[in-house]
Formats: sequence, structure tokens, C-alpha cells
Amino acid sequence: MRKVLLILCLLLGAALPASAQSRPDPAALESARALIEESGISRTLDALLTPMAQQISQLLRATNPEHATAITQLVDELLLPELRQRMPELLQLTTILYAQHFTAAELDEVRAFYRTPTGQKFLGKQTVLALEGQRLGQAWGQRAALEALESLRPALEQRGLKAPRI
Repeated sequence: MRKVLLILCLLLGAALPASAQSRPDPAALESARALIEESGISRTLDALLTPMAQQISQLLRATNPEHATAITQLVDELLLPELRQRMPELLQLTTILYAQHFTAAELDEVRAFYRTPTGQKFLGKQTVLALEGQRLGQAWGQRAALEALESLRPALEQRGLKAPRI
């Protein structure tokens, strides 16, 4: 009997409509679209593409050190345009994300804030903050990972494992 109830619950659960969280309110979606457009999020995301492309370029160069010029050309001519062409997809995903976490009224309040002098200053600094935040995060991540690996060295050696050279 328990198995039958469990199967019935699973089947009913699969038949129920998805939660409101997975299907955002159309008004929230519209407010999120407006917020993304007015806030210049696309400019901030676009500015992050260059560092991303540089990281991919470094990875390709490490794999193909004798072809640095060709890799730079490939990244500039093919990779960056491909990433930029896909930007609407990221903006749509961001729109849905915002609409899942905020109501239309809340998003409208954020839009109203962005129209204030402080909001305008905040928007004006978004690209700089994103780029500097990315650099800070990378530097912190490298430092934290190196320190964590170093602190693991005794435990690795105790277990007969090799610690990487840092």
C-alpha cells in the first residue's frame, strides 16, 4: 500500500503545474525587461566579455604557445563576436531570473531608485565595479586556493599523496 501511495504521489506531483517560481508573472517579466534596458546591464555584461575572452586566449596560448598571434586573431575575429551575438540569450535569462526573485512592484521600485542621482551614479559605476570586482575575485581566489593547498600539504603527505608545487 505504501508503494502505491508513493507512486501515486510521484505521479500527481509530476502532473501538477510547475511552481510560480518557474513561470514568472508576466508583469514581473515586463518590469524586469524594462529594468535591464534602463540600467544598462547589457553594457556591463558586454564589458565582462573581454576579460572572459582573454582568459580563454591564455588557455589556448598555454596549449599552443607557438601560435600566439593566430590565437589572438581567432579570439578577436571569432570568439568575441560569437559571445556578443549570444548576449540576447543571457539578457533573456537574466530577465527571467529577476522576475523569479522580485515582483513587478519591487522591480519598479528599483527602476525608480535608478532614476535618482544616487541611482544614476550607481549605474554609471556598474562596469567599473564589475571589472574591478572580477579582478578582486580572481586575485582572492588564487590566493585562497594557494593558501588552502599549502595548508593541505601535511594531510596530503600523511595520506601518501603528492602536493602540487606552488
